[in-house]
Amino acid sequence: MPNTTWSLDFVSDRTESGRTFRVLNIIDDCNREAVAQEAYMSMPAERVISVLEEVIYSNGKPECIRAVLDAYIFRNLDEVRFLTEKWRVDYNNNRPHEALGNMTPIEYKQFILNKKTYL
Repeated sequence: MPNTTWSLDFVSDRTESGRTFRVLNIIDDCNREAVAQEAYMSMPAERVISVLEEVIYSNGKPECIRAVLDAYIFRNLDEVRFLTEKWRVDYNNNRPHEALGNMTPIEYKQFILNKKTYL
């Protein structure tokens, strides 16, 4: 169901002048809707909280918010590896993409391999 779980993550890049900026992405896991994208030169916790409050006000509160990388305080590198691998497996096996004919990346890969076999 929409609005059940949102994934929250950050990406970073640089402007032509070399200034670093960050983008906070909030995605609804059900329908892959980009609930919010906010770009700032810095993203302190207060700003993240403010964005979440605005999005929750306009969309309703999800049952769960999960985050990877910068939104999570990792205890050690093993925890980083565990959680990013968990995310990768979920992304590849459980998240269909419209661009892939609503198949997951693994389903699409198998489809392509099967198609080559019959040629």
